Amino acid sequence: MPETVTFSLVDMSRSFATRAKGQEVFAFLSKAREDTEAERVIVDWCGVNAASPSFIDEFVGRICETCPDEGLRDGIVITCDSGRIVELIDTVLRRRGYQLSYALKPEDVLTGRLNVLGDPSGSRPVLA
Repeated sequence: MPETVTFSLVDMSRSFATRAKGQEVFAFLSKAREDTEAERVIVDWCGVNAASPSFIDEFVGRICETCPDEGLRDGIVITCDSGRIVELIDTVLRRRGYQLSYALKPEDVLTGRLNVLGDPSGSRPVLA
């Protein structure tokens, strides 16, 4: 099983609103990824109450832009317990033409219970 590291957004804030904050959080995530040799990174949104489309576009969009190879993006999994935030992430990914794996909770990643966000041919994500 690949080594996994979890990047918990709620440790930074419970709400995210601006593109500038998206750039800041992306830079923090990038640094954290450089400091680990984990094959899988869980970007955990659980406990985050609000995120604007601008923040999501900047943060999630930059994740995908820096991992243009789908194989590299396979190492990134979004977890989130807010249906509204999952819908926004899915919308941003569909608009940008990217896909990321999604699980309801971080422990679901370990069991392999993953869905895909941003899949233009697929149905909308399974929400809590």
